[in-house]
Amino acid sequence: MRSPNDIPKYTHSEFRYRFTQKDKFPSGGDGSFRIYKIEDVIPYLKFPLPLQRSDYYEILFVSAGALSSRHCGLKKYDIKPCQIFFKAAGQISSGDIYDANIRGYFCLLEGDFLSRNGISNTALSSFSFFKFGQRPLVDLTAEETDKFTRLFDSMHALREDAGNRRLLAAYLHVFLLEAGALHEQQENITATTNTSSYEQLTSKFLDLVNQHHLKAQQVNEYAGMLHVTPNYLNKAVKQTTGKSALEQIHEMLILEAKVLLKQNEMNVSEIAGYLSFEDPSYFTRLFKNRTGYTPLDYRKRE
Repeated sequence: MRSPNDIPKYTHSEFRYRFTQKDKFPSGGDGSFRIYKIEDVIPYLKFPLPLQRSDYYEILFVSAGALSSRHCGLKKYDIKPCQIFFKAAGQISSGDIYDANIRGYFCLLEGDFLSRNGISNTALSSFSFFKFGQRPLVDLTAEETDKFTRLFDSMHALREDAGNRRLLAAYLHVFLLEAGALHEQQENITATTNTSSYEQLTSKFLDLVNQHHLKAQQVNEYAGMLHVTPNYLNKAVKQTTGKSALEQIHEMLILEAKVLLKQNEMNVSEIAGYLSFEDPSYFTRLFKNRTGYTPLDYRKRE
C-alpha cells in the first residue's frame, strides 16, 4: 500500500533541485521567508509543476502583465493583474501556469515566521484568506497595487539581510493586516471581534482539520488540541455550520479523496490507506454517502 509520501511534500531546496534550473534560479532569502520577483524566476521554472503538498504558506502578488493560473485542491484560480493569491500550508496544489509577461512578487513563508521575529500572537492561519473554504484572492485598485508594490519592494530589498528580520516581519505584518482588511470587506466577513465564542472555536477547529486530517480523524483529538470537551466542540460546530464536527472531518477527507481520484493514479484501496481508512469498503460507503458516487464512478466523471 502506498504511503502519504506518494503525494510529495517538497522542501524549498528539494523543489528547487527538481523543478528549476537551479544554477540560474535567484536566491530569495533564508528558509523561513523567501521572496522573488516573478519575472526573475519564470524563465527558470519547469512547467507544469507537479501535484504536491507544502508546509509553507504562499503569497502571489500580481501587479501587471498577463493572466496566470493556480490549481489548489479541485479548484483552478485565474489570477489577474492587480490581484493577490494566498495558499495556506498543507493544501494540495499543482499545475501552475505563468505567462512570461507576468510581473509582481512570489513569497514562501513558514507559519511561525512572524512570531519568531517580534510579531507576537499573530498566526498566519488567523487571516481570512488563509482559512479553509474562503476565497483566496484579494482584488486591488491601482492605488492599492502601487502601495503594495512599495511594501514588496522593501521586503525584497531586505531578503538577504539576516540582521533586519524583524523589520522584514514588520513590513509583512503591515501587508497582511491591510490585505486582510480588504479581503474581509470584499467577502463580507464579520470581524473576529464581533464573532461569538462558538464561531471562533469553529474557525480554529476547521483550521486544525485542514492541517491534521490525514492523521487526526476523531472529534476527541481536536477537542484535546483546543482544550475543550468533545461535546462542547460538537455543539459549537453544529450551531455554527449546521454540521457535526465529525461531518466536517469527513468532508475534508472526501475533498482530499476527490483530489486524489482526479489527479493521481492511486487505486481506491491505496487512497483509502492514504487517508487512514483501515477498511476500503467503509471508505467507499462513506464516499458514496457523501457524494452520490462510488470512488470509481467519480473518477470517470468529467
